[in-house]
Amino acid sequence: SDMLRQLLAPALLLICAILSSTTACRTCNLTEKAEGRQNEILGRMRNYLGIRPDQIERAMTDEMLQNARLDALRDLDLDVEDDREKPESIHVFASGTADPERPAAVFAFSHKTTRRTVEKATLSVHLRRPSLASSIRNPIGLELPAVSVDVFERTPSGEVGTLVATRIVSVPLEPEFSHTTVPLDIENVQRWLQDGGVSLYVVANSDGENLAVLPDDEDSSLKLISLAMKVAGVPRRRKRQAHCTPDMKEKGCCLYDLVVDFEQIGWKFIIAPLKYNAYMCSGDCAHSKKDTVYGQLDGSSRLQATNYNSACCHPDSYDSLDVIYLNDKAEVITTKIPNMLVTKCSCG
Repeated sequence: SDMLRQLLAPALLLICAILSSTTACRTCNLTEKAEGRQNEILGRMRNYLGIRPDQIERAMTDEMLQNARLDALRDLDLDVEDDREKPESIHVFASGTADPERPAAVFAFSHKTTRRTVEKATLSVHLRRPSLASSIRNPIGLELPAVSVDVFERTPSGEVGTLVATRIVSVPLEPEFSHTTVPLDIENVQRWLQDGGVSLYVVANSDGENLAVLPDDEDSSLKLISLAMKVAGVPRRRKRQAHCTPDMKEKGCCLYDLVVDFEQIGWKFIIAPLKYNAYMCSGDCAHSKKDTVYGQLDGSSRLQATNYNSACCHPDSYDSLDVIYLNDKAEVITTKIPNMLVTKCSCG
């Protein structure tokens, strides 16, 4: 029955849309409208993001998803009531070279990412504790001072090229791994985007031992190098009108809750929000309140309008939704998808 409902949802949505110009538009009940609206939302997301969920699921590993969630949620705020302009964020995970002689963190950017303007960028790197820690009886609380984390570009031939960033850090001898971020020059990052990708070599030298965990290292599965970028954002959303609940038995056109649960749907590549309230419109415009032209008609005029120019309850305004998702290029991207939340319903 669940599969049948999924198959029928697009048809129900189409029927409701077609019937919006007739008196029968009111026959689509809340359950039918909810199924149709959710199907519409998922279709809009697929088209806007240019993705196929099945392809992403095949390319995605549990380790990649875990790292994506940790990195993306570490510094992002998705407060939907905040009206300030905020930058969007993109997190890209590095792959390796499979060449032990020329190890590197290789970043490849999607076409959409290459067109963005970078405002801030950092490289997220994990450091392993130095070998000398094993000879210390109780290393807890001890640190290896002043280790330089150096980031070099690798040339197309695989040679170590220009030093593009460096940071001095202290490395704890316990636990086994620690994490640090290295600020990057945005001009370099913008150039990498224009080039469509970059290969970086990260070195944290301690007595000839490289403490930086690189993608091809055996212990790198949960400690991937990632590039975090803040890119130019857009203004936030407005407040929405008051809404109704089914137990109110409201007959007029009204805004209702509609929770879209991405975890329940099976879209694991959506990192945040895991679910959100999309809202939906439903109700009989013949019973709508007098704040609409339709609601101000007298009984006979309202009946005549219902028969010949039937108004139907529909969304009058929308807001966008911030979404963090993992694409098939191993990029964690934050973007705004328009028309994802209904903020106002009206008859017309």
